[in-house]
Amino acid sequence: MEDVLYDNVAVHVFARVEAGHALDETTTCKFRHLLEEHDLTRLLFELSRDILNQRGLLVKAGTIVDATIISAPSPTKSQAKQRDPEMKSTNRQWYFGMKAHIGTDTPGLVHGVAVTPANAQDVTLMDNCLHGQEEVIYGDTAHVSDQRRAQVQARGMQWHVLRKATRTRKLPCADQSFNKKSNRTRSRVEHTFGVIKHLWGYCKTRYRGLDKNAARVYTRANFYLARDSLLATMTAG
Repeated sequence: MEDVLYDNVAVHVFARVEAGHALDETTTCKFRHLLEEHDLTRLLFELSRDILNQRGLLVKAGTIVDATIISAPSPTKSQAKQRDPEMKSTNRQWYFGMKAHIGTDTPGLVHGVAVTPANAQDVTLMDNCLHGQEEVIYGDTAHVSDQRRAQVQARGMQWHVLRKATRTRKLPCADQSFNKKSNRTRSRVEHTFGVIKHLWGYCKTRYRGLDKNAARVYTRANFYLARDSLLATMTAG
């Protein structure tokens, strides 16, 4: 981090660190451990969400739920030469790591986060990604559940989870049209994942354990996604 602050102009400007005042690696590590010890990464995420809400940037009418797998380093590349016990393989054994479940508003700002091993079923984490004031819920086929749909509709909310075909039933034209329309909104969550994985370079877990890899990345993603609106409201204020 110290080298990046000195060598990367973009990071230097973003962090607003004056030349010669960048923290050394030891101080940075101690600060990270302090955040982990007191669960401050979760509190920082909640603070960023509250700031966005206060500035009127969160849209509560609808929530998009989705999940992405973040791979863990292979045992041969880890210092301990062992797999992280908190990370798991997907059911088909194609990926090993953790899964980040998120709930965003319709523009793509994150308001709910849950982190699990990669083999967790997306639909079981849906409640962790909702704020309870939704009028409509969007999701991909991994969130299909007749029981959950009935519960949501009983609460007066619209269920816009994509419909899927089965081995014995092709997807009717009406369902294909429904999916196409819902995807126009649901696909916005992919931009959020794009920021997290590609802009912030979070394609692989950085630490051992689920807790250490949880909310801090989403705080950064939120502020990036809302950067123009935040700057505008700060200037106006």
